[in-house]
Amino acid sequence: LMSGMNEPGFVAAMYSPMPSWSGGAFYNSNDGGESWNAIRAITENATAGMATTVLGAAASYQIVDAINTITIRLNHGTLASVTLLAMFNGANHFALGAHGRWEICAAQTVVANSDGTYTLSNLMRGRYGTEQYGGAHALGDVFVLLDQADLQFITVPVGSIGLQKLWRAVGKDKTLDSAAAIPFTYAAENLECRAPSRLRGHRDPGTLDWHFGWVPRSRMPVEPFSGVATPIGETSEAYEMEIWDAGYTTLKRTLTGLTSKSATWTLAQQTADFGAKQGSVTAKVYQLSSVVGRGYALSGSLTHTL
Repeated sequence: LMSGMNEPGFVAAMYSPMPSWSGGAFYNSNDGGESWNAIRAITENATAGMATTVLGAAASYQIVDAINTITIRLNHGTLASVTLLAMFNGANHFALGAHGRWEICAAQTVVANSDGTYTLSNLMRGRYGTEQYGGAHALGDVFVLLDQADLQFITVPVGSIGLQKLWRAVGKDKTLDSAAAIPFTYAAENLECRAPSRLRGHRDPGTLDWHFGWVPRSRMPVEPFSGVATPIGETSEAYEMEIWDAGYTTLKRTLTGLTSKSATWTLAQQTADFGAKQGSVTAKVYQLSSVVGRGYALSGSLTHTL
């Protein structure tokens, strides 16, 4: 499903607690329910359920979150532990949350409880650019095991971004009206640029200009030790940098037209923004997409120490 990180669309799954369930299909309506279009057949019953505890926040840069756990009650399927290497290679990945706040995680250790629930621990957090939702979980969050055999990628036109449409998940041999119409707005989050990392900078001792740099992140898979440069993943490389006051309450300046991983905040600009040269900087950096605009922000502060 990694190909879906670079085209408009979303991942969908169906599940039923009935052991005799034999599949179904997704339908959508572009005219408020006046007519319906068959979009994709589903033959696999996904492993899915809901959370009976709240998953706590954790830093996504940790290799394994060994502190937090999550307990799941499944409506269909089973879960089991995997080796650490298997988890690193993609096993036991799952989506947890709700529309607008899905975090993708993975679990190495699964314990089957006496009440029929499962407790998951030794987790990978914030996978595939979902780290911003690691602290947004709630009781009753939906859980879907991301087993590729159970999932379908539903492509949609670029023009559908931001438009609410109606969808129905209809079981095989059921009538269209037997399924509820669910409003869904595709926000193109799978096309969002990831927040850059490692903001760095210094103030030139001669000119007193600030010079900045950062490291981009990509939606495209790349082996980190291959020596291959991180793919930009966009039609062109573009960034914006915002200069804020220390509390992120007032935006002072936006540096635009940045076509490389660097920016300069001149002494003249510092004086215009704050009235004098600045010994510290509070900033946000965004990579830009030609399709959906700004991605997620890298936020950080730097201090001149010389």
